[in-house]
Amino acid sequence: REALAELCLEMGRFDEAIVQCRALIEQSPRSLFARDLLSAAYLQRGMLDHALRTTEEMIVLDPNDPVSHFKRGVLLQQKGQTVRAVQAFLRVLEMDSECEAADES
Repeated sequence: REALAELCLEMGRFDEAIVQCRALIEQSPRSLFARDLLSAAYLQRGMLDHALRTTEEMIVLDPNDPVSHFKRGVLLQQKGQTVRAVQAFLRVLEMDSECEAADES
């Protein structure tokens, strides 16, 4: 199912990717991989609120992952929530100033 969801995303079949990711999350409620793909599919469909909510779920599941905080910042920036985006990017820098997400932040 993970491979299928990933392939659907790569092929631009975003609705199918969303269905597969939701099924994955139902099977494995703590799956960060499924949520990462789901967030990307929502983003590609222009469903920023859903993508942001999914990314925030990833942060709850793994609060120490700077990449999820970076993705949250990008989504907030795309929604025009500049202050919150800056806070997310600053959080990334506080967490790990050496990681790739920090460079992008």
